[in-house]
Amino acid sequence: MKKKILEIFKILVSLLLMCVFLYYAFRGVDFQVLWGYIKNINPLWILFLIGSNIFIFLLRTYKWYYIVKSVNKDVKFRVLFSNTMINTALNSVLPRGGDILSPILLKKNTGYSLLNIYGTMLIDRLIDITTLIFSGILFIIFYQDKFKLLLPKLNPSLIMLISVIIIMSILIFLLLFFFTTIVENQIKNLLSIFSDNLSTNVFNKIKVTKQSFKNVISLKKLLYLFFLSVLLSFSTNFFFHLFMIPFQLIADYNINFFDSFFSIVILGFGNLVLPTPGAIGISHISIKIILVNFFGVNAEKALSFYSVFHIVSYVFTIIVGALSAFYLNKKLNLKGK
Repeated sequence: MKKKILEIFKILVSLLLMCVFLYYAFRGVDFQVLWGYIKNINPLWILFLIGSNIFIFLLRTYKWYYIVKSVNKDVKFRVLFSNTMINTALNSVLPRGGDILSPILLKKNTGYSLLNIYGTMLIDRLIDITTLIFSGILFIIFYQDKFKLLLPKLNPSLIMLISVIIIMSILIFLLLFFFTTIVENQIKNLLSIFSDNLSTNVFNKIKVTKQSFKNVISLKKLLYLFFLSVLLSFSTNFFFHLFMIPFQLIADYNINFFDSFFSIVILGFGNLVLPTPGAIGISHISIKIILVNFFGVNAEKALSFYSVFHIVSYVFTIIVGALSAFYLNKKLNLKGK
C-alpha cells in the first residue's frame, strides 16, 4: 500500500513539474509567430525526423544487444528492439515507467532472469550516464566564456578543479563498485536502516549487475561500448543539428555542430535530474534557456524548432511502442498455445 502511494506521489510530482516547466517555457511567447515558423516547414523534414528516429533506436538497441549477448547468446535483436521501443513509450507516459514494466515483459517473452535483465540495463545506463557526465564537463570548460556572460563571478580555475574532482570520483566509484565489495556492503547497510527487503533486493541487483559487467569486462569490449555510446550521442546530435536548417538557426545564428551538441548534453542532464513524462516541459525550458541565452535565438523560433522535433519523436515513439507491445503480446500468445 505504501509503495503504491509513493508511486502515485512520484507521478503527481512529475506531472506538476511538467506543467510548471511548460508554463515558464512558453510564458511571454507569441503563439502566432511560433505557429508561423512551424507551418512553413516542408513535410519532407518530418519524414527526415522519422527516419532519424528509426536509426537512433536501432543503434540504441544494438548497444544493449551487445551487452545482453555477453550474458545470453540466444538473444534476438528484434525482441530487444521491440522492448526498447516499449520502454521508451512507457517512459513517455509515466516517468521511469518503462524501466519497471518492460523488463517484466521481456522476461515473459524470453525466459531470461529478471535480475539479469536489470543488470544489463543498469550497465547500459551507467555507460551512457558516464559519457554524458564527461561530455558535460568538457562543454562547461569549452563554453566557459558563455557561462561567464551569464554568471560573471564564475571562476575558470574552480571549474577545472571541480571537473577533475568529479572525474576522479566517478573513476574511484566505478573501480570500488565493480572490483570490490565495499560499495555494495555500504549500500546494503544503509538501506537496511529503512527496510530489510529493500536492502536485500538492491543488494541482489548489484550482484547481478556486477556479474553482467564481468561478462563484458575486457578492455576491448568496454571501449567498444563507450564508442557506441559516443556514436549514439553524435548521431542524435547530427540529426538534431540538421533539423535546425528549416528554421534557419544555423544560417541566422551561426550555430555549429558543437553548439547543438552542447544543447543535447544539457537536455540530457535536465531529463536525468528532473525526469518528466517524455521529457515534456523540462526539455522545453532547457532548450529555451540554451538557444535564447547562449546563442541569441528569439524564443518563438527556438520553441517552434524544438516543439516540432519533440512532437514528431514523441508520436513516433508512442506508435512504434504500441505496435511493439502488440507484436510481443502476439508472440507470447503463440508461445502459450
